[in-house]
Parts: sequence; C-alpha cells; structure tokens
Amino acid sequence: MHLIVFKVALSLILGIIFSHYFALPNLVFLFLIIVVGLGFLLKFRTLGYLLIFLLSGFNQKQNKISYETIRRFPFYNQNLNLNLIISDIRFSDYYKYEADIYKLNNKPALGKVFVNTSCSLDYGDCLELSAALEDFNFPQNPELFNYHNYYHQQGYIGVVSIDSASIRSIYKAPKIKPIGKILFKIRRYIHKTLASYLPDETYGLLLGIFLGDKEILDKKLNVTFKDLGLGHLFAVSGLHVSLLCGILLLILMILGIRRKFRLLLLIAFVGFYLALINFRVPAIRASLMTFMALLGRILERKYDSVHGVIIALILILTFWPQALFEISFQLSFITTLAIILGVSKIYSYGILQNISSSIRDYFILPCIVSLSATLGITPLLSYHFFQITPGTFIINLLVIPFLPLIFILGILVLVLNLFIPSLALFYGSTLWVSLKAIVLISEKLAQIPFIKIITPRWEFIIILCYYIIILLFIYWTNPTWRKLLLFSVLILANVFIFTKVFKKETINITFLDTQKGESTVIELPTKEVVIIDAGVQNSILRNYLLAKRIKTINWAIVTHPHYDHYGGFRSLINDFRVQNWLLATTVASDTLYTNLIKEIQKKAENIVVAHKGISITNNDILIEVLYPSRELQKLSFWDDNFDPNNLSIVLRVIFSKDTLLFLGDLTCMNLITTEELGAQVVKSPHHGSEYIDYQLLINKTKPQYLIVTAAQEIPRTLKENLAPFPKPIKVFNTKTDGAIILKIEKHEMKIKTIGG
Repeated sequence: MHLIVFKVALSLILGIIFSHYFALPNLVFLFLIIVVGLGFLLKFRTLGYLLIFLLSGFNQKQNKISYETIRRFPFYNQNLNLNLIISDIRFSDYYKYEADIYKLNNKPALGKVFVNTSCSLDYGDCLELSAALEDFNFPQNPELFNYHNYYHQQGYIGVVSIDSASIRSIYKAPKIKPIGKILFKIRRYIHKTLASYLPDETYGLLLGIFLGDKEILDKKLNVTFKDLGLGHLFAVSGLHVSLLCGILLLILMILGIRRKFRLLLLIAFVGFYLALINFRVPAIRASLMTFMALLGRILERKYDSVHGVIIALILILTFWPQALFEISFQLSFITTLAIILGVSKIYSYGILQNISSSIRDYFILPCIVSLSATLGITPLLSYHFFQITPGTFIINLLVIPFLPLIFILGILVLVLNLFIPSLALFYGSTLWVSLKAIVLISEKLAQIPFIKIITPRWEFIIILCYYIIILLFIYWTNPTWRKLLLFSVLILANVFIFTKVFKKETINITFLDTQKGESTVIELPTKEVVIIDAGVQNSILRNYLLAKRIKTINWAIVTHPHYDHYGGFRSLINDFRVQNWLLATTVASDTLYTNLIKEIQKKAENIVVAHKGISITNNDILIEVLYPSRELQKLSFWDDNFDPNNLSIVLRVIFSKDTLLFLGDLTCMNLITTEELGAQVVKSPHHGSEYIDYQLLINKTKPQYLIVTAAQEIPRTLKENLAPFPKPIKVFNTKTDGAIILKIEKHEMKIKTIGG
C-alpha cells in the first residue's frame, strides 16, 4: 500500500515540476489526457500514473496562468478608481489590512491588495477611493527567494496607501461571511490583548508562535532563531496543532464529555484554528493528518502516519500545486517524514529495548525525534538558507519544553482578560517570563562558536542522493524498495556526471538588485569570479554567491568609498576567501570605510590601489582601469571641494568582441581622457542621476544597452536625452526590472531580467 500511494504522489509531483518548467499548449495537454484516460479505462492500469502526471501538469499550468496574470498587472503607479472590501487585519510596520478588489476603474476585477492606512476599518467595509496601486518593493535576484512572486502567487497584486482624503465613501457590504467577521474580530482581539500584556519583543514572539505571524517579530530575534534552526516555532504545524489539541482534550475530559463527541469537537476546533491562521500550508498538513487520525479513532480503524503524510501531500498539491515550490511546504513534509521514519527505525534498535521504558520515553525519545528532524531538514537549510545548524537537535530540547506552558498561559490570558483582567495580568506576567526565558536562552546559544555553519548551496542532485541514502538505511531489508532506491542513485550519479561533462562555457554578468547602491558579479567559465561593488545589504550579495556555490572571489573591486558601494563587502571578508582587492583609495574620512580597509589589510592576499593603466587579464577577460589617474588619486581627498564620486574607478571589461563599461558614480564624463570609449553595455554612472550629461555619455560610449542601478524610476532627464538618438538604446533599471543578467556564449550576448 505504501508503494502505491508513493507512486501516486510521485506522479503528481513530477507532473507539477514538468509543467512548471516546460510549457505545453492546453490542446496538447487535453489531447494526451484523453488518449491516456481512454487507455486507462480499457484496463491498461499502468497508464493510471501517467494520467495523474498529465492531470497534475495541466492543473499546475492553469494555476500558473492565473499567477502570471497578476504578475503582469499593467496599471501600477497610476491613479485608479478602486472599490475594495476589507477582508482581514494585519499588524505590521507597514500593511494594516487586506482587501479584495471588486471593481477597478468601475469595471469588475479580481485580486487582493494590502492596505496601508491610519483609518480604523472593519471586516466587510466597502471603500470607494482614488489611489495609486504600487507593486511590492522587494529585491528580485536570481537564485534567491522572490517575495514579489510569493505574494503574487497568493493572489496579492500590490499595495495601496491611503488617507481619509483618498476615500470617497465607506459602507458595509450587503453580504458578508459571518465566519469571516468572527475571525476578523478574534484576530484583532488577540493582537490588541497580547500587545497590552507583552510590551517588548515577547509580543511579536508570541504572535509568531500562536498564529505564525512574524511581521512584527523583532528582526534581530528572527535572525537569531533562524541561525539556531528554530524557525519551525513560527511555522504553525504539527507541534502547535498537537499542543492545542492536547490542551482542549484535557479540558473536555475534565468536563466529562463523552469520547466520540470529544473527538468531533477536536476536529471542529482544528478546522477553526486553521481558518484563524489563514490556512498556512504546514498547518493544513498537520490538520489533515489530525483529521485522519481522529476519524480513525471514531471509526475504530488503524491509522498509518506515513499514509497520512502522503495523502495530505496529495490533497494539498491537488488544490494548490504551486505549494510544492514553497519553503514552508518542503520543510513541513520533509521534517514530518523524517521524524516518522527516523523514530520508528532508531527506536526499534535492540540496544534501546534493554533500557527502562521511562528513560526511553522521557529522555531518549525526544532526542531521537529532534535528531531525526535535524537530519531531515539539513539539506533544505543549506539549499534555502545557505547554512546548517548541527546543534539544532540539542537546542530544540532546551526550547520546546517551554511551548506547552506558553500555550496554556496564552490561552488563559486571552480568556481571563474578558472576565477577570486582574488575574489575566498575573498570568500575563508569568507568560512574559516564559517568553523572555526563550529569548535569553536563544541569545546565549547564538553566541556559541560554530552554532551555525555557513555553507554554499547543495546541488539538487546531491540533496536527492542524500535522502535516497537515508531511505536505503531505513528500507534496506525491503527488497523492492532497496532495488528502486539503488537504481535511483545510479541514475542520479549518471545525470550529475553528464551535466558536468557537457556543461556549456558561458560568461555570466549579473547586475544585482541591491535596492540601495549597486553590485555586479562576473562569473567566468574558468570558475573565476570578479565582483564590482557590493551594495548596502550584506545578505543580498552574500546569499547570491552562496546560492551559486561560490566561496572564492578572485577580484573584489571597490569603486569608491561610499557606503552604498562598499557596505556589502563587510560580510565577504569573514565568509569568503578574497584573493585580490582593487581599491579606489585606502584613505577616507568615513570611519566605516577605514575599518573595512583595516580588515582587508589583515586578511587580503593582494591589494592594488587603482589608477589608469592597471589591467587584469585572463584567458576569457580583460579588465582595464581607465580612471582615475595617479595624480588625482593622491590629491582628491585633500581637497574639500572634490566630490568623492569623481574618484570612482572606471572599468572597461572586454570579452573577445564584447565590451562593457562600468562608470561607478562618476558625475563628470570629461574627466575620462581615454578617447575610445565605445561599449555594447554601459553601466550608467551614479544610479541614473539627473545631474549626468547623458548626451555626452551616449556620444562617447554609443551603447546598445544602458544599465541603471537605481532605487527609483528612471529619471525624466535620462529619457529625454535618449529620445533624440536615431539608434534605439535599450535601458534596464534594477528598480523595475530586478536583477539584470547578461550571458555571453560563443560570442553571442543575451540579456534577461528577473522582474518587470
């Protein structure tokens, strides 16, 4: 039975993956479904799995079409007439409510938006207003998590910021869902009540544990929990559902409720809690398994937990195929399977049977559960978060025992606040102490050296082999599973070898979307890496390099001492090996830059101060420094009137017949004395500033593509100066287009964007 259910789930997953990466026309899909379906009806039963594959692929395609429609919404940043219905409340630094669009410019429309407003609104309020709809302002980079796509897949189009003057009228919707209104009021009550009893970071921590809402969780604390491998505390799943069910079951038993009625009440309660937390995927998985287990009790049928996990997976992917690509989905199912399979295998070892049952149940079993979960999620932590936390299974044993007490105290505070506020205050203080203990323990543990290990992203094939080897360990005695798993390892090994042997030689140049500042990564076929600037945020460049499995940087270039260009280099010094540094200067009035130079001088293998005439050569690349001159480099910082932007290193990068020009933040093109500056690709100086003489820039460089690394829209002056040129120049902007990727393969240049 396990094998049949597994084959169904595998067919479903493969169909979703196929449809995600390969676009077949609807007619082709339908034709294949009809042909295979007829074959299945004619008793060719083996075609059943192929039919599931095709149906899941078709379902995924329809889901993807809906998501793409939202992603390509054409009316951003325009003044629109919107009719919204408030559907949910949010407590965060920015978004306050969620709303459904039912009219756009007086025409029926579908989609959801976040509403940022200081107005007090209620569930079912209908708003008629005039406002601009903005897209989400998150960085969009290859290989990294894309919040734009995540929210668009959830049906959210963007953000509306409004004040009372923007709203023409507010009235109640004629039809509202009673359950929706109840949930809205309960969420508002929970937020307000907990905020009144928990005045510091413990408020955000409890909301994360209770409702999976991390939006107001202290950012530093959130990083601490992630570094310790405790992110599962905020992914409402089996642990949370089982704790709440245990508390409710105890109350019902005390009240003397009969067994079958107790179980029915538990099912209803789990469904209500699922709605309260907005049907998060890990909670849906846990709830479905709970439903099946409770139903088995009611019907007096045996419940198999492995079947329960796989059936929950099939149901979720049938109705929401895109969930397969969500991190929470992957972590939830892998962790649950790891615990179920790992505990059953390890706990059955003969050596453990000689130990007393009390020691096994209260000490050894929790250790096995935590160890199994840690082994299960280790590859996913590397793939998604670029780190592994070997001590997580011990950390869990220190932190998780607090959760039952926190849940009980939290429920008491919420209930007693309605009737006996003074008693609620007492339990609120005890709750604060419990939460503060978790915070203090976590902060102390985070200071232990090597509590987390930074690691490049594991390759997907390596991850599959890892899980197959674990399954081999578990199912070695089963001949069918053993043959299937060994065959899978051999296939994956061949795929891995052939992909390495026949990998195309490509030069990749990625202009990252750093939001503030800029950073460009050049990857050569020889595996050498050159980085030009690093933006402000440490995590963007760092995570991109780890996602690309890069740990050695051959050249790191700091074009000039402004924080939006060098800030991201601070993390590279400790986490990566940087062989060579090319610096605009080692002298600056900026203390942070001076500290960076000191760190570089301690660890660098080679430091070069840039000036005209320096070049970096490789079989595939030539990098020339065109500016500044030696004299200017020496004198610039002793002149108070000199603009540090005009110290920017100007680089010409040549790949065979392809030329790129990097101008840093240079504001005066006349400072470059090199006569021939022609280039196919020019990185616009100073983020497309309106103070640049673009006519002079274009006349000197004659580009095909102009790359703007900006935190705002392309300035009007740039558009006006480009208009008169007879040959069209394609302009890309990281603000609207996300990261911009150039691929040079066999002297053919291709350019694509991640967003836009």
